[in-house]
Amino acid sequence: MSTNHVTLIGGDSSEGRQIVTVDRFNNALVVQDEIHQNIHRGIQFAKSRYIADYDNSTNYDLAIIVTDSMHMRYDVHVSVNSLLRLYSDTVLDDPPGGTAVAARNKNLFSSITPTSTTIDDPTVVDAGTIIYESFVPGGHGRGSTGGTEAGFGEWVLSPGTYLLRLVNLDVNNSLASMTLNFYEPGQSPDVP
Repeated sequence: MSTNHVTLIGGDSSEGRQIVTVDRFNNALVVQDEIHQNIHRGIQFAKSRYIADYDNSTNYDLAIIVTDSMHMRYDVHVSVNSLLRLYSDTVLDDPPGGTAVAARNKNLFSSITPTSTTIDDPTVVDAGTIIYESFVPGGHGRGSTGGTEAGFGEWVLSPGTYLLRLVNLDVNNSLASMTLNFYEPGQSPDVP
């Protein structure tokens, strides 16, 4: 892409001016989306789980313990009919059981770590209140494909304990995966 640079008056530099990039072929301002910018700032995290034992009529649970604030998106991939549920006010056993899995910073140059915790397969005492539910279609037989539920709309989670639960509605054992992408605004190195 061929670009030009222009000066934008009223930017955040000490002179009140900011150099910006403009594509020279269509005169469009070149911008980064929020996720791309957060990766460069070192505050975008990811946690992924491949679920090889997604057995019939069972659940896969991921507990999310938010300490400050979390802006979360997710992707779920299944090969059988499933439900995805997001719960708030979840109560976990003490200790919570399962496996605490560290989310990874998507900027490998950054030393920032998330303050929130994710736990695979915790011991759930009370799932809490369903705040979102979605049917994720699967498929069987020749030419079938699985289904995907992508949380393109961001969830802004306040401090508390949440549960993402994937429920296998089928009689067949299957495979699934879940990826959590999030950032924590309080982790930003450029927040005053």
